[in-house]
Amino acid sequence: MPKDPKRWQEVIIDGPFGKLTKQDVYDYYQRPDIKNKILGAIRASGSEETILRQSFSPDNSVLRRKDHQGELIDLRKAKDFNTWSKLRMSEVHPVFGKTTNTLLADIDPGEKVPWNKVKSIAETIAKTMNTSDDVKDIQVQFSGDRGFYVKGILNQAINVSDARNKVKDLMQGLAQRPDVTLGVAKPNQIRIDTTPLKNRGSVKAPYSLSAVTGLVAAPIDLNKLPGVQRSDFKIEKIKTATKKEFAPGIPMARKIDTIPEIKNKAWTLAIQKHIADKAGKHYDVRLVDPKTEKAHSFAVPKARLPRTSDRMLLAIQQPDHTSSYALGFEGTIPAGTYGAGKVTMPIKEKVDVIKSNANQIDFERNNGQRFVLFRTKGNNWGFKRKKT
Repeated sequence: MPKDPKRWQEVIIDGPFGKLTKQDVYDYYQRPDIKNKILGAIRASGSEETILRQSFSPDNSVLRRKDHQGELIDLRKAKDFNTWSKLRMSEVHPVFGKTTNTLLADIDPGEKVPWNKVKSIAETIAKTMNTSDDVKDIQVQFSGDRGFYVKGILNQAINVSDARNKVKDLMQGLAQRPDVTLGVAKPNQIRIDTTPLKNRGSVKAPYSLSAVTGLVAAPIDLNKLPGVQRSDFKIEKIKTATKKEFAPGIPMARKIDTIPEIKNKAWTLAIQKHIADKAGKHYDVRLVDPKTEKAHSFAVPKARLPRTSDRMLLAIQQPDHTSSYALGFEGTIPAGTYGAGKVTMPIKEKVDVIKSNANQIDFERNNGQRFVLFRTKGNNWGFKRKKT
């Protein structure tokens, strides 16, 4: 409990659908489903930088790129997210890097544009973006204010400037309408804004609040867009699709899925040092497939990696973990919970999976070290360093 409880009851957002206190905003961002969704979006951005807005009152908010020590804000760790939540964090903006796998159209309506027209234009933009051959998925997100973000997810990352130019090209036909513009909008026009799509540009994360309205910038099913109202995005109405977990990072099903058969794909290696209350000290080796977002997991009792090619470590295959846990969790799993104990992450890096199948994963680190995991019997695997 804070030393100044009255401050936690101060109104920091006064929007058209109600007032939110510091406590309201903090409690919202501490919801595990919301925190996990936002942290997942930050990590998926691939950027080490996050932009935050701090709200001190409805008329006093600050957009921050740097902390009080002058360092860029990096919000990929849950403990840093918690720290900023206590410091009146009201908005969270993942930052675009030099490359991106996302096309973005930020729909910004003038003050006289009716809500139904805004939704209609968002639907049209989504359908237009979906005509591009290199777009594999379309996502629509309420902006938290009066507009929407329409995102086209590409088959592969491209230069962020090329992505912005591609959006402009796709929207040229739509911009010929008198009620739509790519430039400065009149009160009765809708602007299709592409300026956030640049190196170090940003938009609100999925499930971030808006410091202006207090509404949630939540994703929307495109098929449900015509019936959506702004009041649907009040804090108390937002529920995510997060599934109940058996334990931190382990879905309730506790499944071990078959390792896919692939060659030469970039995965992420994460090694978590786990000092467990029951199992004792061991290392959890996780290989995260970006396509499925599953972390293929192995408990290694003796060491985090084989040091020499003549040494084989025992690796015990575990249920697949969530990518958000494998790539982001450091902290203490509470007593009474499966896996209770302290978890740290000494290694997290991209690796090249040379090949994999149901019984083997052969991967190489950026430093040239090559390793192989191979099934010996049942869920027992061998873990060796290969000669190079």
